[in-house]
Amino acid sequence: MEELRQLETEVARLTKRLDRERRARQEAEAISERVTRELYEHQKELELLQSIAVTANEAKTIESALQQALDRICAYTRWPVGHVYLPDPNSSNRLIPSCLWHLDHPERFETFRQITEQTTFEFGVGLPGRVLASKESVWVADVMRDTNFPRAKLAGEIGVRAGFAFPVLVGTEVAAVLEFFLPEVLDLNASLLAVMKYVGDQLSRVIERKRVKAALLKSKELAEAASQAKSEFLANMSHEIRTPMNGIIGMTELALGTELTEEQRDYLQTVKSSADALLSIINDILDFSKIEAGKLQLDLVDFNLRDTLDDALKAMALCAHVKELELAAHIPPNVPDALIGDPMRLRQIIVNIIGNAIKFTEHGEVVVRATVEEQTAETLLLHFSVTDTGIGIPVEKQRTIFESFTQADGSTTRKYGGTGLGLTITRQLVEMMQGTIWVESNVGEGSTFHFTIQLKKQANDKPHLPIPQAVDLQGLPVLVVDDNATNRRILEEVLKHWGMWPTCVESGPAALLALQEAKEQERSYPLVLLDYMMPEMDGLTLVGLMKDWTELAEATILMLSSAGAGLNAQCQENGIAASLTKPVRQAELLAAITKTLGLSRAKPLEQATPPLLSQTARPLQILLTEDNPVNRLLAVRLLEKQGHTVVTASDGQAAVDLMAGQEFDLVLMDVQMPVMDGFEATAAIRARESETGAHTPIIAMTAHAMKGYREQCLEAGMDDYVTKPIQLQELKSAIASFFPLCGQWH
Repeated sequence: MEELRQLETEVARLTKRLDRERRARQEAEAISERVTRELYEHQKELELLQSIAVTANEAKTIESALQQALDRICAYTRWPVGHVYLPDPNSSNRLIPSCLWHLDHPERFETFRQITEQTTFEFGVGLPGRVLASKESVWVADVMRDTNFPRAKLAGEIGVRAGFAFPVLVGTEVAAVLEFFLPEVLDLNASLLAVMKYVGDQLSRVIERKRVKAALLKSKELAEAASQAKSEFLANMSHEIRTPMNGIIGMTELALGTELTEEQRDYLQTVKSSADALLSIINDILDFSKIEAGKLQLDLVDFNLRDTLDDALKAMALCAHVKELELAAHIPPNVPDALIGDPMRLRQIIVNIIGNAIKFTEHGEVVVRATVEEQTAETLLLHFSVTDTGIGIPVEKQRTIFESFTQADGSTTRKYGGTGLGLTITRQLVEMMQGTIWVESNVGEGSTFHFTIQLKKQANDKPHLPIPQAVDLQGLPVLVVDDNATNRRILEEVLKHWGMWPTCVESGPAALLALQEAKEQERSYPLVLLDYMMPEMDGLTLVGLMKDWTELAEATILMLSSAGAGLNAQCQENGIAASLTKPVRQAELLAAITKTLGLSRAKPLEQATPPLLSQTARPLQILLTEDNPVNRLLAVRLLEKQGHTVVTASDGQAAVDLMAGQEFDLVLMDVQMPVMDGFEATAAIRARESETGAHTPIIAMTAHAMKGYREQCLEAGMDDYVTKPIQLQELKSAIASFFPLCGQWH
C-alpha cells in the first residue's frame, strides 16, 4: 500500500508538472502569435509609409501626390472612400472640396460625392472643419449620430457611417485635410490615427519640398526677366548695408584705441573679427559682375594660421557653449604658422564645418586639428579634421552630403533645419585651394570631416608657437585639471613646448589626490590651470577645498571656462588670478601665465591701436561731406586724432556753399546724399574751379562697391575713390597720393 500511495503521489506531481508546462506552452504560443501579428501590422505600416514617400516624391504635382496617398491609404485600411479638402485661397478659415477621390464603388457613394463637392467647411464645422481648427486627427464613429456632421443632414442616406480625417501640416499651416469613410459604424481606432499622423508628416515634407521647388523656379523666372531691377537692387543694398557696417567697424576700431580691460578688448576684437568676416562675405555677394559670371577668385595674402583658426573658433564658441559642448583646436608645434593664402575663405570653410558639427552634436566635443600632409621649401599641403561626437551620418548618405540642397535624411532636415548648401560651398572652396574634402562617420558615434588645402610659406616664417623669451618658465610645475581628454592633451603639449612640467588629471578628486602626493613628496604646484565645468565637482568647488592646503597659499590659479565673462566676479571672490574663455588662444594663455605669475611686466593682451599718423605729418584742412551722422562722427574722430581740422557738411549743396567761402586742402565726398548728391556737388565745384584755375582733390567716400563705380566717380571729376566701410590702409594710401608727408602713418 505504501508503494501504491507513493506511485499515486508521483503521478499527481507529474500531472501538475505537465499541466504547468502545457499552460506555459499555450502562453508562449499566444505571445508568439501576438508578436507575429504586431510585427505584421508594423511591417504593413512601414510599407505604407515607404510607398507613400516614394510615389509622392516621384509625383510631378502636389495634387498627384495627394491622389497617390488616397489610393494607398484606402488599400491599407480597406476603407472604400477617400477624399481631400484643400484650403480656400481667399480665406484661411475655410476648406473647399477637391476633385481628388478614391471610390471603390462609385455608384454606391454617388450621393455622398455630389453633396461633398458642393460643401465648404468653416473653421470648426464638420469633420474637415474640426481638423482645420485642431490641426489634429478626428474620428467619427457614426456620422448619422454625430451632431457636427452637416452632410448627414443634407440627405437621408449618404452611404457612409464611420469616418476619420487627418491634416497635412506645413509648418503651422493646414495644407490639406484627407478624410476617409466606411459604410459601417466603427469605434475609435487610436493606432490607425497614429499611423495616419506619420503619413501626414511624410506628405507635409513632400508638399514643402514641391512648394520650395516651385518657388525657386518662379524666382528664377522672375530673376531672368528682371536683371536690370536686380542690378539696381544690389547697388542700393550695397550702400544700405555698408553704411551701418562702416559705423560698426570704424567705431569698434576707435574703441580699441582707448584704454580697455582685457575682457572688454576681447569682446571688441571678437566684434571686429565677426564684422570683418561679414563684410568680406557681403563684398562677394554684392559684386554683381562676379555673380553674373559665376566666378570667385581667392585673395592670396600673408596670414597667420593659428590666429585664423582662433578667430574661427571664437566666432563659434558661444554656439558650442549654449549646447555645453567642448570646442578645442590642436595644431602641433611642427606646423608652420606664417603662410600665404586666403584666410577669410579658410575661416569660412572651418566655420561652416564647425557649425555643422555643433548643430548635429548634443553632448561631448568638437575638435579641430591641423597637420602637415606634405611640404616643400615653398609650399605646404595642410590636412584639417573636425571631429564631433554627434549623431553620425549613414554610409549611403556620406557621398551625397556635399551636393546642393542635400542633407543626411528628411527627418534630420526637419529637426535641425538648414539649406543644405553649406557643405556644397565648402567643397567648392576646398577644391579652389587645390584640396579635397571627405567624411568618416558612424551612426550614433559622431563624424570626422577631413579636408586638405595647398598653401605657400612666407619667406620669413615666425615661431610656430608663442615661446616665452623674457620670462623663465623652464621646469615650472603646473597642475592641469580638465575632465575633457582632448583639452588635457592639447594643454600638456603646449605647456611642455614652453618648458613647463605639467601634471594632467581629469577631475576634482584626482586633483586633490595629486596635491596630496605632491605634499608627501615635499613638492608644490606654483600654477594650476583649472576647468570650471566638470561633473561631480566643478572648478569653484575644487578651489574651495584647495584653500585648506597651506602648500597652495602662494599658488596661482587660472580658470578656463566656456561660461564666458559671467564667471569673472566669482573668480575674483575666490582668489582666482584670472578667468580665460575657452577655446583659449595660446598667446592669450601665455600672456595670462606670465602676467599673473609676476614674471614679466603686466601688459594688456593686445596693444592699443596705434595713432594713424605720425606727429610730424602736416595737418590738413579737410571738408567732410557725409549725410549719415554715425559715419560723419567716425570720420571726424579718425582725422582729428591726427591733428587735422575737419569741417563737415551733411549734403552736397552745403559742401558747395562752404567751398565758395573757404579754402580746403582736401574734400572727402559721399556720393548718395539728399538735396544734392556727390556727383552734382563735384560738378558744381569743378565748374567754379574752371574759372579760378584752382583744383582741390576730391576723394569719393561711398558705400557703393559695384563694378565700374570707381570709373564713374573719376569721370564725374573726382580724383580718387575709397569704399565703405572705411579701411584705414586704403584711406591712408588715398590721402598719401596727394599729400605724401601725410602718408607716414604707423
